[in-house]
Formats: sequence, structure tokens, C-alpha cells
Amino acid sequence: MFKMIGGDGREYGPATVEELSVWILDHRANGQTMVQVEGSSEWQPLSTVPEFAEVLRRAYPDAAAGPTRSESSTHGTIGTIEAWNAVPAATLSAGDCLGRGWVFLRRHFLLVSAGCALVWAILTLSAMATCIGGVLGLILSGALYGGLMLLYLRLMRGQPASLGTLFTCFGPRFVPLMLIAIVTQVFSQIGLLFCLVPGLILKVIWAFALPLAADRGLVFWPALELSRRTAQRHFFNLALLMCVAFLPLLVFEVYGGLRMMTFLTDVLGPPGTWTLDAIQDKKSQLGEFMMTLGLQEQLVVLLSMPFGYAALLQAYEDLFGPRRAGADR
Repeated sequence: MFKMIGGDGREYGPATVEELSVWILDHRANGQTMVQVEGSSEWQPLSTVPEFAEVLRRAYPDAAAGPTRSESSTHGTIGTIEAWNAVPAATLSAGDCLGRGWVFLRRHFLLVSAGCALVWAILTLSAMATCIGGVLGLILSGALYGGLMLLYLRLMRGQPASLGTLFTCFGPRFVPLMLIAIVTQVFSQIGLLFCLVPGLILKVIWAFALPLAADRGLVFWPALELSRRTAQRHFFNLALLMCVAFLPLLVFEVYGGLRMMTFLTDVLGPPGTWTLDAIQDKKSQLGEFMMTLGLQEQLVVLLSMPFGYAALLQAYEDLFGPRRAGADR
């Protein structure tokens, strides 16, 4: 049995040789990671333990002992981005990810559906229960969605997972996840509101930012930048994957935009003739309509989440996850 000091400075374990080998293949540990053998008081680099020589070679074929500790740290540096860019580009098949996502969802339906419902309920109730609900939801959404993605990823990797996993990002990763959620959601919604295509493009290129921060520990800008660079390499396949995986939500976004424009035209007149006085006069009517449309959208979000994230995170595993031949995702 072994104990390990992670890149975040925390102590993990005890872990068996098999469990620690999985962590190495997940790039959660490397040759410079400090470990302690059970019964010993000394800490030593993982590269000095003979049992892990082969798995280190497989996990880090281009380096004798893997990346430096600073590169694998949860502080997320630009060096981490460059390290990923140096890895030969993986292939991404939208059809394969959708198929594996469906198999995964059937296998873990109860747990992932409960996780999605709990995250949705917390964010929805926080938005409805307080006068600053929208702001509170943005603040909490990064950590909650990050925890939800960790729940998916741990199940895909055969690691222990429970509803408690949803709250594991309320710690050092909270602020980066909060900032990522705020920026990606606000700018994507602005893009969707004024012109559908820019909003969809932003959703695609930032699709991996939250899981990178939650799973790999990258902070705000490195997570956004690495997601953008990777998504650009596979843009059309990733866009197709997301359109199919979140199809109910995509259809509703189009419907909601058309419905809003029709409603505003009926209430305020043709675009270009709207005035602040007219908007003030119809404020209660507009507020009621927006609340109804928002609740409808949240129901569609809930229905889309279980399969949508199952398929998307299969793509994340193909591009960023453990490079294990024959791994069962």
C-alpha cells in the first residue's frame, strides 16, 4: 500500500499498486510525485519505486519520469497547455462518442440522472428563492457542474463515485470554475440572444473548459485556451456531437428566440419602434413571459443533461483522458 502527495499538496491513499497505476495513467501522478510505502516514514519519488517503472513508461513515453511537478500541478500553467499540444492529436468520432455515451448512460442511469437532477434543482431553486438568484446560480454553477463532470468521469474510469462527488469542487478549484462558468455562460448567452451562430460557436470551443478545470486542475485562462485550441482541431466533429447530444436544447434555443421575437413584436410593435417608455409600460407582461420561457428552458436543460454530458465527456476522455489501450469507458 502507498500514500501519495498530489499536485495540490494533499495526501492521498492508502492505495494499492493497481490503484496508483490507474492514477499514473490518468496523469494524476508522475515520476516526481512523492510516495510513501506503508510501514515506512520516508517519502520518495515515484520513479524510484520499481513496481511503477513500466506504467510510468506507458503513461509518459516521451520522458523518463513524466512532466515536472509544476506541469502536473493543479495550478494550471501555460506549460500544461504546451505539454498537451505536444501530444499527438487524437481522433474524434462524433458517432462513436454518441454510441458510447448511450451505453454509459444505460449502465449508470440512476446515479447520473440523480446527479443531474440534484445539480439542476440546486441551481433552479437558488434562482427562484432569492432576489439575486441569477447571480447566485452563476456563482455556484461552476463548482456544481464541475462536480457533475467528475461524477461522470470517475464512472467512465471505473473509479468510486457517488452523489457526494458533486461537491468535491467546493475547495481550491471553486474560484477557477466559477470564473469559467460566468464567462462561458454570459458570452454564450449574449451570442445566442443577438445571433444564434456566434453563441453556438462559443459553446463548442469552450466545451472542455469546465472539465479541464475540475479534472486536470487548470485555472481560468489555461482551461479556456486549451479547450479552444483542442476544439478548433476537431471543430466540425465536436459541433456535430454537441448538436446531436443536446438536440432538445438546441431546438428549444431556436424556438425560444423566435418565440421571444414574436412576443416582443406583438407587445411593443415592430423592431426599431421600441421605446423605454413602452417597455416600462409592459414591464409586468414582459417579466411574466420571460419567467415562463425561462422555466420551460430549464426543464429542457434537465432532460438534455444526462445523455448530453455522457456523450460530451466521452469526447473529453478521447482527447484528454487516460491513454489506456482497451480501456472500458
